[in-house]
Amino acid sequence: MNSVRGAYLAVVAVTATVVMSFAGSAHADDVDEIERQLDSKWSSLETTIEQYNKTAATLKSTKAEAEAASVKVKPLQDKVDAAYAQIGQMSAAAYKGGKASTANALLGGNSADAVLQQLTLLDAISGSEQKQIDELNRLKAPLDAEKKKIQTLLDAQQKMESELSAKKVAITGEMDSLQTQRAAAYKDRASRSGTRIDYVPPFIPGPPGKAVAFAMAQIGKPYVWAAAGPDSYDCSGLTLAAWAQGGVTLGHYTGWQRDASTPITRSQLQPGDLIFYGGDRHVALYIGDNKVVHAPQPGQNVKIESVDMGGDNPTAYARPKYAH
Repeated sequence: MNSVRGAYLAVVAVTATVVMSFAGSAHADDVDEIERQLDSKWSSLETTIEQYNKTAATLKSTKAEAEAASVKVKPLQDKVDAAYAQIGQMSAAAYKGGKASTANALLGGNSADAVLQQLTLLDAISGSEQKQIDELNRLKAPLDAEKKKIQTLLDAQQKMESELSAKKVAITGEMDSLQTQRAAAYKDRASRSGTRIDYVPPFIPGPPGKAVAFAMAQIGKPYVWAAAGPDSYDCSGLTLAAWAQGGVTLGHYTGWQRDASTPITRSQLQPGDLIFYGGDRHVALYIGDNKVVHAPQPGQNVKIESVDMGGDNPTAYARPKYAH
């Protein structure tokens, strides 16, 4: 997928057994288990998503090929149809008047030779038309075969697209159930540390998701200057520890973290990105929906706040460089 934001909108297929295992009272360790389930299933879901994308793209191309094949066959088919129509008209004329005319000719004194000549001429004309039809069909045969082959492929692709689409609908339904359990588990874990949270970010795959999940797990832990966990953090200590879960090494200093990351704009923010305040004064981890997790200052605990933190506007945005 090209965007983490787009990626986490599609969710992992989880069996009813997995979902039910988290029903009831949510506990802190449920969060880690749910995240593990989501993460382990994501790679297989991503394959399904990419198969859908590929099928949709190739289906579009195959439809164009099918239309082109129909265009190539049509002129020959029109000629065949016209030739059959001409034979039909002659046959109808012969049926309506041929036998009666023959009888009338015989009764009227016309010779049998004259009637035979008329019938022979009609057969000759029909035979000539049939030869033309045979030749047209010979020319049309490979085009018909190509058209049939393309139509078979088109039918198979349309079936696959339909099946994948249905699977995506089912996965989305499963996500709604799982996200409810996940949100309850997050809130329960926070409450156990004496903290209340009203926002739980959606599941995010890959390294950014690991960074966000780790930062969320630290909510309620105290700010301690120069600390980088596991029991306390300062602002850059929290972000370096979070991104370490995603396989990225950041220095324990806001300026180093900004310099080691890719600059982005606010409109490009995705969960896991870093937001800087007052130059090198402070750094927070973006979690989505205009919210960050950060270690504020001495006397406060790690918590969720608005990006603008009551007027403390960001001065820079950056994305850690991780392996996709």
